[in-house]
Amino acid sequence: MIRWRFVPAMLAALTGAVISIAHATSFAASPQPQQAPTMPPTAPTADAFSFAFWQTVQTHSQETNRIVSPISAYLALAMLYNGAAGTTQQAMAQALHISGIPIETINRQAQGTLERLNAGTDAQIQLQLANSLWLNQGIPIRPAFVAASQRFYGAEVRTLPFDLAALEAINGWAREKTSGKIPGILDAIDSRGIAYLLNAVYFKGNWTRAFQPQLTQPQPFTLANGETISHPLMSQMGSFAYLETDLFQAVRLPYGESGAVTMTVVLPKGNLEEFYRQLNPGTWKTWQEQFQEKLGSLKLPRFQTEATFDLKPMLAQLGMEIAFTGAADFSALTPEPAAVSRVIQKTFLEVNETGTEAAAVTAIGVARLAAPIDTFTMVVDRPFFLVIGTAEEILFMGDVRDPRS
Repeated sequence: MIRWRFVPAMLAALTGAVISIAHATSFAASPQPQQAPTMPPTAPTADAFSFAFWQTVQTHSQETNRIVSPISAYLALAMLYNGAAGTTQQAMAQALHISGIPIETINRQAQGTLERLNAGTDAQIQLQLANSLWLNQGIPIRPAFVAASQRFYGAEVRTLPFDLAALEAINGWAREKTSGKIPGILDAIDSRGIAYLLNAVYFKGNWTRAFQPQLTQPQPFTLANGETISHPLMSQMGSFAYLETDLFQAVRLPYGESGAVTMTVVLPKGNLEEFYRQLNPGTWKTWQEQFQEKLGSLKLPRFQTEATFDLKPMLAQLGMEIAFTGAADFSALTPEPAAVSRVIQKTFLEVNETGTEAAAVTAIGVARLAAPIDTFTMVVDRPFFLVIGTAEEILFMGDVRDPRS
């Protein structure tokens, strides 16, 4: 059974990890992680979507630090999937790697994932996922779509006019669900839009074994372009879950008392692009099974980063381009002709001596398709008449027979 690896999947792309292994005379033992409860995954192919999604980020994003949340994107899209029909639903199934899986199964697995991750069984870890559905007042929505969003995704449903007050309400929801780390997800709202579907993920976890602040020291860090800078690196010695191959070094750092949530930091021996060519769900699963406890020393950058992603080109590359076009079919969401107008994800990540705080919000906008326009062509290529005036008065009137004079 494949389970969502929320934090490792989101953090595997860290570009700032520096790991050094050395002999030491005194080491702290690494706590043995407790087995997390076995629950249904979001989908049997959740890892397939995560890594396919990450590959598209490499292609389309120009962010310096590319931190994304696959689970946030997946859950928002899975909720929207209930509103798709025909070839649009087929395209979304391809993009989400859920082709051939009954929609009831997808929904129940999403429900199980939300219940498991929101259970809050570790006092040292805050992990909260939330969904919301914002509907434009006066536009018909299929009751079955709303019911599925509430039942399986726990979505908060609000119906209101899409105006500036609605924009503030949506951004306020994003702020609240991420403890202020994502202050807003939308910069504008489409007054003719049909719906916005939002997912928020918030994580805050203390390291099982914290780094000592007095050991953090500025040290050289080499950027991707070869430039060397000075940056604070945290330091710790002890027993770590560790893996070294011809391709990389990697360490797994647990959070909280249970250690059920971890950060996996991978340091390629070459460059990141060489590592990414080998990264896929199969190799990731194999590597995860090869970690072993080993004594060593770790130096890890202290950092904070945030990013914004337009997911439309990425999702189009994954196969659901039809959802953004006039051929889109969201008849299970609304009787109005509709298409996805925007898909945005914002992320935040801070790593320090105490632990990690991370947040993400994914927003999907669904808008009415524009009505066909009755067009004309007018070429003013001969003498013409003109009038300049107001509704009541004519200020100027005349004709132009030769535009040269």
